[in-house]
Amino acid sequence: VYYRGADDDVLAVFDPSLGFATGGGWFYWPGTEDRTTYGVNAKYNKKGTNVQGSLLLIRHLPDGTQYRVKSNALTGLSLGSGVDFGWAALNGKSTYQEPSWPDAIGNHAFTAYLEDHGEPGAGVDRFWIEVQDQGGTPVTLAMPKDAVSNAVTVDGGNIAVPHQTGKR
Repeated sequence: VYYRGADDDVLAVFDPSLGFATGGGWFYWPGTEDRTTYGVNAKYNKKGTNVQGSLLLIRHLPDGTQYRVKSNALTGLSLGSGVDFGWAALNGKSTYQEPSWPDAIGNHAFTAYLEDHGEPGAGVDRFWIEVQDQGGTPVTLAMPKDAVSNAVTVDGGNIAVPHQTGKR
């Protein structure tokens, strides 16, 4: 049987023994002065079969309202190392709320990318996120693609992704 055509797909390859990703702090949402707070932790269970953890991100607007994304299921976690930093990418499902909405709406997909550039993390660690609605369209809490080029430096806090400095 031969296949003729083209399509794109993604295959996640992971090694659960690499550890975990965790962090918390704040940064300014790109192009604004909106203080954005985040908290994240993710790891594989003891059997290495399921991702456990959570992500919460709140973009605080000057008028006191906020955008909010809160995970309710993690579906993937990849961990790796650059030359002198550790990185993590995680994805899952979440609830999402905009300032004018009375309640959060579920079933929004998210992908987050984290970089750990050492201690202290403020001023060197980096964070990126994209949230999509049920139809796959990016919402207001979606930074420009691609994650590596558009991750923002955290102004306060720390991200920890265990890695070996200078190793690839």
